[in-house]
Amino acid sequence: MSSQAATTSGTPSALINAFEALATRRPDISPFMEYDRERYAYYNNWTNLKLADGVLKRDNFDIPYKVRGTIEGRKNRQPTRLAIDLVGGPGTAMTNQWQTNSSPEQFRVATANWRGAGSSTPTGCLENNRTEKLVEDMEALRIAAGMGHDERVVIRGSSWGMTMATAYAAANPSKVAGLVLGLPFLARRADVGHNFGAEGLLAQRYPAEFDRYISATGKMNAQEGLQQLADELGSTDSKRVVAAFIAASRWEQARNGEIYTRTADSVNLDDPMDRQLIARARIMAQYGAENYYLGKMGVRAQLQAIGKSDIPVIVMAHSNDPLCEPETLNMVKEALPKAEIHVYDANWHRLGKDSERPGTGYDNSFTDGGYPYAMAKMGLVLRGDIDLTPGVQVHQRKNRLECV
Repeated sequence: MSSQAATTSGTPSALINAFEALATRRPDISPFMEYDRERYAYYNNWTNLKLADGVLKRDNFDIPYKVRGTIEGRKNRQPTRLAIDLVGGPGTAMTNQWQTNSSPEQFRVATANWRGAGSSTPTGCLENNRTEKLVEDMEALRIAAGMGHDERVVIRGSSWGMTMATAYAAANPSKVAGLVLGLPFLARRADVGHNFGAEGLLAQRYPAEFDRYISATGKMNAQEGLQQLADELGSTDSKRVVAAFIAASRWEQARNGEIYTRTADSVNLDDPMDRQLIARARIMAQYGAENYYLGKMGVRAQLQAIGKSDIPVIVMAHSNDPLCEPETLNMVKEALPKAEIHVYDANWHRLGKDSERPGTGYDNSFTDGGYPYAMAKMGLVLRGDIDLTPGVQVHQRKNRLECV
């Protein structure tokens, strides 16, 4: 790998160190020449990295899982480490793009959908679907993906995936080698109110859209409104289902500062993708109605427990994440004094914003210095090649022209 490739403009300096270290110390596992920074995707064919497929039989659910990565031809080298990749949002389906972000060239990456989401069945089912069950599913996935070995795992999760990674690591600290956490979401009752309550900052920021949302649910209380949505989305009346889906989707887009353009006429209940989106909306509403089955304080106590442990942690957060209360980032800093925390100048709750164009201040945090880099550094940390840099590193927004 050339030195020019290792110093791409816009890459955070702490991540460049991992980039260069991989190129010089472990060139056999470096993923970066295969990484397309412009499209935020690997050139490799994910299916060609297949190591194992299977199905987790969990209560009333069948949950297909995949293990992808590199292990063949490495008999005389240190075997690749196991990683679990967690998608955000209860009910959100895993995508091919998402599951390549954990550097499958250097990790054996295990992925599975949440209960009732994506390829797991029954789709949209709420029975036996709560946070403690998802933690148990993660342990079942770790065992299944271990291929007969009981090994400690690196977990990467963003948003709800971060919440679940935190919940699992606090419950199973001896089974976790490292954590890469993005877009921190603590799932507190205050976060539910912030996103769905009349007292929340988002209701005040987007009053017209919030009025449309509560007119659809008939509830001012955040939890009651979400429960109403979950009930409507599970109705046998197709018109009620579609109306609830449109209401939930429109408010979700508004909270991200975007405009929802779909109408009821465009929703097809016979279309597999629409059925999956409706299932996602139902599961997310139910979890929110139940305070994510985590109690009033969410995973704040679990995060503090991790901060007192020896588990290495890398955090990637946005400075103004609209879906999280402003105090969230400070809570993360206080709870994880030994973590390396990267804060990017960005104003949304996602990995990147494709709608921004050159000259408008495009944020390159995850397209030029994101999860593959953080996973690369975590791999080097666990091998003892480099150390984390505890504390907060702030990265200013870049113009997209500087990143291509």
